[in-house]
Amino acid sequence: MSRWLAQRLAQRSAQCLAHWALLLCLTLHGVVGIAQDAPPKVMLRATLQGKQPVVPGQQVKLQIEALTTTWFLHAPEFPTLDIPGATAALDDGGTSNLNAEIGGVKWFGVSRSYLITPNEGGDLKIPPIEVTLYPGQAKGAMKARTAPMVLKVKEVARPAGAENALASTRLSISQTLSPAATVLKVRDSVTRTVTIDAAGVHAMYLPPTEFKPQDGLAVYPKSPRTQEHDDQKAGFLGSTRVDAATYVMRKAGEFTLPEVSVSWWDIKAGTMRTSSVPAVHLQVAASAAGEVPFAIPVENKLQQVRRKSSLPAIAHTALLVLAGLVLAWVAVALALRFGRVIGRRWRAARARHEASEAAAFARFSRAARQGNPAAAYAALLRWVTRLRSETGVADVRALCVRDPAGEALPQLEALEAFLFADSKVGPRLAPLCRALGRARERDLHAQRASRAALLPPLNPV
Repeated sequence: MSRWLAQRLAQRSAQCLAHWALLLCLTLHGVVGIAQDAPPKVMLRATLQGKQPVVPGQQVKLQIEALTTTWFLHAPEFPTLDIPGATAALDDGGTSNLNAEIGGVKWFGVSRSYLITPNEGGDLKIPPIEVTLYPGQAKGAMKARTAPMVLKVKEVARPAGAENALASTRLSISQTLSPAATVLKVRDSVTRTVTIDAAGVHAMYLPPTEFKPQDGLAVYPKSPRTQEHDDQKAGFLGSTRVDAATYVMRKAGEFTLPEVSVSWWDIKAGTMRTSSVPAVHLQVAASAAGEVPFAIPVENKLQQVRRKSSLPAIAHTALLVLAGLVLAWVAVALALRFGRVIGRRWRAARARHEASEAAAFARFSRAARQGNPAAAYAALLRWVTRLRSETGVADVRALCVRDPAGEALPQLEALEAFLFADSKVGPRLAPLCRALGRARERDLHAQRASRAALLPPLNPV
């Protein structure tokens, strides 16, 4: 009897444990389902760097941190910023990855900066900035806005006529003459180059140098060259503009290339200044009539016979030299006539290529070869954004699914775990790049095939 009772108790205990285990599994499944269905959180943090108040013309960096509790499928889309009384532009330094723990919750994201340059004193009101975000596990794009901010700008009184002057802490101007000789002859040429360098000023605001034509001098201006100066720690430093023109001497006489000056507002000293380079004086002499490039020696009889026998060869050589000179002159004339047009078209084509999907994929491939996970991930998001406009792919994970070999998605998850989940296992960037390359070729091929199917037949019946 006691044995039978013990068996019954054991059976009842096993049944109770099974029921409790089933109830616990159902509860956990429901909690996990709720957690998976919950949308990710997003947040923006905005910070004005540096001390306030600032002075007009002083550049200020506004850093925006875009955060989410999951990860980003695409790079966040930052809008252009319009601030009355100031110029604002996105920093070309790109984005940087970051992570933080806020209130016991882990956040992951990227940061990017705006460069703001106030043009006048007073309270500069920065409106809310709305950023479009693409977090993982979200049903679609999400938007977040920063709070409005105020930048304190010191009131600096400027004299009449200096209200809109270029503002900087340092501006210098220099010039070179090539060749350096100022005593020339008709048909000689000389190139004048003027360089303007300013601190804290973007190249688009530097004034161009005007090379005015003169009677007796033919002027051929060259395309300007500009360069922005940046430092990894200090940010934007300033810019340089280089203008040049070639003068060809058409007649004899004395000529003066005028002084070049730039008036600007010194932010530190609070006064107007003028930087200039002096005028250049040229003396042009006429070419001597009958001038020969070398002396003709006295010939004896034997030399005259030899010279007469070699006249056909000399005439043939002279014709070749003359033809070469004509071709060279035509080439120079065409270069001077169409050089600037070709240069503009080349720069426009170069800009279109840099903004293309192929260039974005090449930058991602280069970052992957260099073995930098953060740079490769940022380049990957920018490339998928470009690819979306070409093929309509939804996000990077949707592209990974299209890899015929099925290697892309595991490699992407390993990369995101290394960047955002503190994984100690290093990602394999080269296999990820190859797998995404296969998916890319497949998508582009399908897109080309669909476009070809939409074309009408060449010879409809």
